[in-house]
Amino acid sequence: KFISEDGRFNLTMEPFYDHHSDLNVANLARMHSHQVHGLWSGDVTLDDGTKLEIKDMYAFCEYVENKW
Repeated sequence: KFISEDGRFNLTMEPFYDHHSDLNVANLARMHSHQVHGLWSGDVTLDDGTKLEIKDMYAFCEYVENKW
C-alpha cells in the first residue's frame, strides 16, 4: 500500500512477480534488487482536485541496494 503524506496518492499493489537479483563480488561490490510487478488499484487526486479512480493498472516498484 502506497499513500502520500497529503493523501492525494492512495494505491494498493497486488503483486504477481518479483524479479530478484543478488550479486556479490568478493564482498567488494554488491548489487541487490527486487523489482516487483503487479496490478495497482486505488485513487489519485490531481492538482485541480479531480479524483482519478485506478483499477488494475499494471506497474512495478523496486528496491535496490548497490555497494561499490
